[in-house]
Amino acid sequence: MNIILDMDQTLIHSNLNSYSIYADPIPRPHLKEFLEFVFENCKNVSIWTHGLKEWYDVVYEKVFKDLIPQGKSFHFVRTRQTPLGDYNDLIQINKKLSEFNSNIPSMRFLKPLLVIYKKYPDKYNENNTFIIDDNPITYSINKENAIEIKPYNGIDNLDTELLRIIELIKKKYFI
Repeated sequence: MNIILDMDQTLIHSNLNSYSIYADPIPRPHLKEFLEFVFENCKNVSIWTHGLKEWYDVVYEKVFKDLIPQGKSFHFVRTRQTPLGDYNDLIQINKKLSEFNSNIPSMRFLKPLLVIYKKYPDKYNENNTFIIDDNPITYSINKENAIEIKPYNGIDNLDTELLRIIELIKKKYFI
């Protein structure tokens, strides 16, 4: 199984309205246990964020670097600057959107997994890949491959969403 993780409000929270290299990302409770679990049990663990590459770098240095198990790394990291795909990919995405009669304001909010399937055909497909995200718009065209998580506000120290997701993965995907 492959897991693609959203970053903001899924794994971390920032107190700033706009993500800045000066922000201090707040890790979600149980993030260390969650990352240990997914890196141990999933073939590939990746990040797909709508944040900037510079913001990902800040979060990596301040949070992920110390929590990712030694010798492990994200298979890929996609940020706002990563092109969604080539022209043919965009046509396929638009067709899929029209199938859903979607009212999504912009394709830039989407995280269409077919782009990943095409880029890594020997690793990722609709039968072995799941995305975890707090924003239903991002996975609206691949709901069958989505695991929804409640947004993290950075305040609730009793938040157990990541533990809930671990149990869900164990039950649903027989890990």
